[in-house]
Amino acid sequence: MEAAVLVVAVEYALAPEHRFPVAVEQGDAVLRWVAAEAATLHADPMRIALGGTSAGGGIAAAVALRSRGAVGPAVALQLLEVPALDLTARHIDLWPAVVMGVPLPLVLGEMLAVATGYLGSPLRGARNPLASPLRAPDLAGMPPAVVLTAEYDPLRRQGALYAARLRAAGIDASCVRYAGATHDVPIFGRLVPASRRWHDDVVSALRHLHD
Repeated sequence: MEAAVLVVAVEYALAPEHRFPVAVEQGDAVLRWVAAEAATLHADPMRIALGGTSAGGGIAAAVALRSRGAVGPAVALQLLEVPALDLTARHIDLWPAVVMGVPLPLVLGEMLAVATGYLGSPLRGARNPLASPLRAPDLAGMPPAVVLTAEYDPLRRQGALYAARLRAAGIDASCVRYAGATHDVPIFGRLVPASRRWHDDVVSALRHLHD
């Protein structure tokens, strides 16, 4: 409401009961439905943003990647919050865990469990760009992006690298790292100062869709 945009929340099927690429396919289907029903929804089909947090951020980026160059709706913005963009774990940043005193095997084990639940065991398709958008060979033609990352989050490097690769491909992309923030700060709404600032920046990014 603060950004004066229509929000369509996608309740995609969850892993491990429904593994990759189900969530991406469902996200793509919703994107196409919103574009087709834009007049009924009183929405502008040329100003559709895709957004998500954590795993949802990776799915949003994958849907943007899948829709790139295809006949169908154009995406005006990727709004990715602490996104998981590489399930191969190649770009996991262990510095936050070291600083916070979290045992590294615990962090790596959790990351492996999440990837296994989504992809299956062994990790089939972890290099597939629709599972790991950061691994796409070419990001040219992707929508502009606003990427929000947290200082104390093992995923922070993935977000920064994704934004950097977009910029290298000529795409307007920014990445903000919030000092003192952890991976779960976005879910706090406006309860703590960091989450209030985060919330306000999300609203600001969405308001730019009106420009």
